[in-house]
Amino acid sequence: MIKYEAIFLDEESVNLIKDLETNKLDRVNDEIHLTLKYKPEQHEIFNELINKEFELFLIAYGNDGINAGFKVELPESLKPYYINYDEDEPTKLKVPHITSSLANDAKAMNTKKLTFNKLPQKYSIKGRFGYWLEDEKGNEELSFEPYNK
Repeated sequence: MIKYEAIFLDEESVNLIKDLETNKLDRVNDEIHLTLKYKPEQHEIFNELINKEFELFLIAYGNDGINAGFKVELPESLKPYYINYDEDEPTKLKVPHITSSLANDAKAMNTKKLTFNKLPQKYSIKGRFGYWLEDEKGNEELSFEPYNK
């Protein structure tokens, strides 16, 4: 099953994020990505995007001591695929963001609640569209292959 579909950042972009975050929290996110949809329905699975590279922009940063992350600007071509609605307000899209680090007891889903402060400039980052899969035993893996189950 697809746990989420996302843009998974390349190594250079991950390193940039780690360099920009000077006040890291205890747990640094090891699979940095921008979620487009959590637990997509069949009609929300975008195989046409699989393995395609996209350029995104870091535009703001937030850190409340529990969650830390970056607000992201999406390219126009990706906006129709950003259907990551808020669990608390199902008709409201979440602010596009990347979780960079967390306190030990924090949940990445709360990064959406941060107050993001504008960065001094836009930073270009790149990543590929893929699926984070989870099987019935709880095993997880990243896939850049079309999903047809």
